[in-house]
Formats: sequence, C-alpha cells, structure tokens
Amino acid sequence: ILKSVEWLLNVKQMSQNSQYFQDPFEEEDDDYLEQEDSFEYIPLEGEVYYTLATGTQRLANHLIDSFVLVSLLFPIVFAVGPVGVISLFFIPFLYYFLMEAIWGKTVGKFFTGTQVIHQSGEKASPWNIFSRTFMRSIPFDAFSFLGGRPGWHDDLSDTRVIMDGSIEYI
Repeated sequence: ILKSVEWLLNVKQMSQNSQYFQDPFEEEDDDYLEQEDSFEYIPLEGEVYYTLATGTQRLANHLIDSFVLVSLLFPIVFAVGPVGVISLFFIPFLYYFLMEAIWGKTVGKFFTGTQVIHQSGEKASPWNIFSRTFMRSIPFDAFSFLGGRPGWHDDLSDTRVIMDGSIEYI
C-alpha cells in the first residue's frame, strides 16, 4: 500500500512539473517549456515499451491483405459456384487466424514491417488471435481506427500491431 501511495504522489508531482502529464483542463502556461528537463522519468522494472504501427502502415496492411484475399477468393467462388459464397467468410477467417497465430503477421504486415503482439509485449496467444480474427467481423470495425486509437479488434482481443523489433523490456 505504501508503494502505491508513493507512486500516486510521484504521478501527481510529475503532472505538476511536466508538459507530458499536464492537466487538459488547466490553463495553458508557457512556463512549462522552461521546466521541460525539471524531472527525469525512471521506468519501473518489468515495463515494456513498443512502437505502434502508424495509420498509414495499418491501411497498407489492409489493402495488401485485401488484395491477397481477393486473389484467393475469386477463383474459388467461380470454380465452386454458389457453395463458394460460404468461403467469403471462412477463407478470410482462416487466412488471418493461421498467419497471425503462426508468424504473428499477415502478408501485408510482412511488407510493412509490422507484427501482432499481446498488449503486454508477449507473443499473442492463439486465443487472442482467434478473438482478434472473430472481432474483424464486427460491422464498421474498419472505422474504429479513426481518431488515432487502436481499433476494436485490437482493444477487444488485447492485441496491438507494432513495428518489428521495437519491443524494449526494462
């Protein structure tokens, strides 16, 4: 309990001394620019840092993966006929699940140098990938990325798409 109280006091002190922890409702003050180096953040042991993929990379992933899926689905639907319509859900599900469960990335992510991980920094479990893949079927999931935050299929499955090799353990 004492450690928690110490941590809360440190956060409060940092919020008063830093531009990074400023209260959004507090009046703007140009003095914080002079105080920029007034504190040093000391990371806690066990913290994990990683660089999230950019919106452009996420869009490129989507476009490349869509091209791959259309290339796979087009011949199947025409060869099999009406039964091939079932493959419109089944094949994309298998594509995303198998690629991300085995390699942590799809073809699009190979091209953009990104990968899927659990938000803790560890490799995403098959259950995380299964739920991530299933959540892609939520209507308007693609629009959940607007506003610069992780999409629904990231948040609901506790996964993140990050730059390859950007994980740093403290």
